[in-house]
Amino acid sequence: MKQFWSIKDVAKYLEVDYKTIYRLVRQGELPAGKVGGVYRIRKEDVDAYFEQQKAARLSEALGAQESGQGRALKCSVCLRLLDGKDQIGGRCAYEGCDAPICRTCWADDGVRYCAAHRPSRTVQLDEARERLAAGEIPLLVTALEAKQRELGFVSRFDRKVHKITTLRYPLDGRVMRVTFSWPEIHTEMDESARLMELLRTGYLDREIEQEMPLNVVSCYTIPASGPGTPGLVLETRVLSHLPTLVRQGFDTRSASLADLLRVLEQCIEVAEAQDVAYLVGVAATTGWAPEARAYVEASGTGRSFSHRLVLPCLVDLHEMTLVYNESDSRLAPMVSLFAPRLPEEEISQATEYIAQALLASHGVTVEEVCEEANMDEQYVRIAFERLVEQGTHRWDQVPSIGQVLSKFGREESSHRRDYM
Repeated sequence: MKQFWSIKDVAKYLEVDYKTIYRLVRQGELPAGKVGGVYRIRKEDVDAYFEQQKAARLSEALGAQESGQGRALKCSVCLRLLDGKDQIGGRCAYEGCDAPICRTCWADDGVRYCAAHRPSRTVQLDEARERLAAGEIPLLVTALEAKQRELGFVSRFDRKVHKITTLRYPLDGRVMRVTFSWPEIHTEMDESARLMELLRTGYLDREIEQEMPLNVVSCYTIPASGPGTPGLVLETRVLSHLPTLVRQGFDTRSASLADLLRVLEQCIEVAEAQDVAYLVGVAATTGWAPEARAYVEASGTGRSFSHRLVLPCLVDLHEMTLVYNESDSRLAPMVSLFAPRLPEEEISQATEYIAQALLASHGVTVEEVCEEANMDEQYVRIAFERLVEQGTHRWDQVPSIGQVLSKFGREESSHRRDYM
């Protein structure tokens, strides 16, 4: 995507006439610079202008509503019609604004500002980081971090499944040799359509797909081997709160029991319709809330999940832990399929990848390793820092790129260690 657009580019992007954009630029409503007599406009300024216009229309509608001209009460964030004031979760935190925010947006999504007064993503992220440091929120996961966790986990699960040569059916203990090809019984799904709906677009480009998780489902369906012998599904699902990530670019909430129940209902429906044992690992990029953990752990309260066909395992991709009913003999032998990579494993893999990358290049950046190897940025940075501390590598500042890691030559490395 180009960094700067012409007036023609903007007109095409917004699907309006060229003269309309030209007038907005001349009047100063749409920020633009002039280089060599030609106007150049940044995409973020176009999007900001569009959001301002949308917010202005929303404010007008709310004003009409508050003055009695509107017929219905609406949430100032999602614009959902509310039946009454009891459905209001809170009011806009912007000074002087009293716009209503529905319970879903307020409680579930943590929204505190109406659309007209919502801070920029950068401001919201900075505020969230301050709240995290102060202990006001339990976690903070950006969209890019969620994407990296999703890719890393699914690819790890797929690699493990493809290595299986013999397995035991969890329901009756039958042992079978794998005589089929794993790719032939594999299906993969995601929520691309939902993401497009949330983004209000008809397509996803490479930039978006590299930065946003898609809630990927990777499923292997082994058919029944004969009458009275149910088939087997090995599946993993990744869960991220897409509406929240689209709206603000980060999430501060763990996956809830309600999130889990929606997934389990879908699994039960398929398992009973097809009569298959359904072994599923549900991975949450922001981790799991205590209620969800207790529901599958068989805490002894009598309210834990139990089903004759569906065997769930929760994967916490924030704390890198597994949660399952350890007393279920059908499930326990299989949960290693869903085990997330431990932090030291991630750092070790990142170190190995860096070493291979530097055989073909003089330098490599954190961003390159994260993107090409589908790794979490925090572990990649630790790997970089350890290599520098060892005295075998160094940071170089490259114009227009930033910090690049390069390896010392043998003689340089020896001098470096002597100096240190």
